[in-house]
Amino acid sequence: MTPERTVRILLIEDDPDYAMLMGVYVNEACGERLRYALRGAERLEEGLSLVGREEFDIALLDLVLPDSRGLETLTRLRAKAPDLPVVVLTNLDQEEIGLEAIAGGAQDFLPKNKVDAGRLRHSIAFALARDRLHRQLESLIEGSPDGMLVVDRDRGVRYANAAALDLLAKSRDELVGRPTT
Repeated sequence: MTPERTVRILLIEDDPDYAMLMGVYVNEACGERLRYALRGAERLEEGLSLVGREEFDIALLDLVLPDSRGLETLTRLRAKAPDLPVVVLTNLDQEEIGLEAIAGGAQDFLPKNKVDAGRLRHSIAFALARDRLHRQLESLIEGSPDGMLVVDRDRGVRYANAAALDLLAKSRDELVGRPTT
């Protein structure tokens, strides 16, 4: 039998009933070889503080909290923990806000009214796999001797590997987040 793995989950959710329900779903989603350890925060600031003190494998993030609303909530979490995979939980206009959240760096989104243990397990697994693939791709690009830039549809530089920085004689801060010319 393969050793048991524990996935550390940060749930940032202000509704205590929904947080309790998510705890039940997390326990139901556990299997023989995979366990989930859930840590909760009711406010974004509390969640940001936890991210600064503890390691998490993934965050489940409500976008409507007492101290933050909408995609700004995701933006603030991503700024504090840019490498932490995030699954957004929302009751807002689900499809539109979910796609915006993914464009803003979330790995997935779950409409709160459709969450159950199976969907939660699937979403967590998907988010972790997507994050792992992203890291592998980034490592491959970073290790390439060829200069590579990742540019978005608005011509903004999203990523530059070390070879590109050397070739262009620029720092990452001078290139990333700025438009190409």
